[in-house]
Amino acid sequence: MRKIIPILIVLSVLGCTLNLEQAFKMIPMVQEFLNDHPNSEMLITYWTSEEVNSSMSEITDLCNKSLPIEPMYLARVSEGNFEVIAWFTDTYQLMCAVKPSVETSEGVHDQEDVVKEEIVSDPNKDSKIVISSGKDILLEGESTGEKVVLRWTIYEGTDFKYYKIVRSQTNTEPKYPEDGHIGVVTNRLKNHFYDTAPNNGDNFYGITVVKTNGSMIYSNPKTIRHEYQYEEGGVITEITLEAIVTEEGVVLEWTEIDNLQYYKVVRSQTETDPKYPEDSYIAVEDDLRYVDDLLNGTSYYRITGVKKDGSKIHSNVEIIEN
Repeated sequence: MRKIIPILIVLSVLGCTLNLEQAFKMIPMVQEFLNDHPNSEMLITYWTSEEVNSSMSEITDLCNKSLPIEPMYLARVSEGNFEVIAWFTDTYQLMCAVKPSVETSEGVHDQEDVVKEEIVSDPNKDSKIVISSGKDILLEGESTGEKVVLRWTIYEGTDFKYYKIVRSQTNTEPKYPEDGHIGVVTNRLKNHFYDTAPNNGDNFYGITVVKTNGSMIYSNPKTIRHEYQYEEGGVITEITLEAIVTEEGVVLEWTEIDNLQYYKVVRSQTETDPKYPEDSYIAVEDDLRYVDDLLNGTSYYRITGVKKDGSKIHSNVEIIEN
C-alpha cells in the first residue's frame, strides 16, 4: 500500500540547520525502513526543472499529487526490491515521501508482502510481470486491442534514476537517447507501460535504465506486431483500467469511450473475470475515476462502459490484494 507523508520537514532543530540527508532520515517512514533494513543504501540526486517537468505524470502518480515544476532533490533509500523515496525542493522542504507498492502478477502489494520470483511470461494473459532476482532487464509485451502492453523485470541497483520507454519503426534494437523515448517511469518498482498509440505493423521496443551517474543499461529488444482496425471516424472502442492503492483507498482510473451512457464499476471477490450485467456493480459513473474502500482479501475490478445504443465495452481486469 502506498504511504504518503503529508507533512513538512522542519530544517532547524535547536538552532542547528540540517543537511538534506539528515532531513530525509528524520522522516518516520525512513527511520522505520532503516531499522528494518540496516544494509540499505541511500542516494540523493538533483533534478532540474526540465527533468521534473518531463517526468511530472509519473511523479504525480507516485505522490498522488502534483508537485511544482522547479529544481528538486530525489532522496532514495533502498535494499533489493524495497525502498522509500522522497522529493524535496532545493530549499530542503519535503514535498512527498512514499513507500511505493510493488505490482506483481498477483496484484498490488506492500513491499513486505512481495516474494521474489522468476519472470513468468504468458502472451495470452494481460497480467503484470513478477519480479526477477537478477539485475538484467527482461522485456516482454503483447498487442491487446488498441494498445501494446509492455512489462519488464525491475532494476535492483541503488543507482536508479528512471526507465525510458523506447519505440522505433526502423531500428530493431532501439535505445535511449539514440531513438528518443515515448515514456518515462520514475518509480523503480513500477514495471509496466501501456503504449496507447502504437503503429500498425511491427513496433520495436526497448527499456533503457538511466542511472544516477548518467550511464545506462538496456533491456532485450522486443518486436511486437500491432494490427488493429479502427472504426470509421476514429471511435474509441476499448477501455483501459488502472488501479492503485493510496491513503484514499483503491483508486480506479480509466480511459474514455465515445457515445457513453454511463460506466458501471464492477468488483468481485469471487469471480476473476467479472463484468456487467453478469456480475453486480458497486457504482455508476459518468466520470473517469472512482475510489473504493480497500477490502481484505483479493478484489477483482472491471469497468463496463454502456453506450447510448445499449452496447457494452469491458475494460481489462485489475487485481488488488490486501
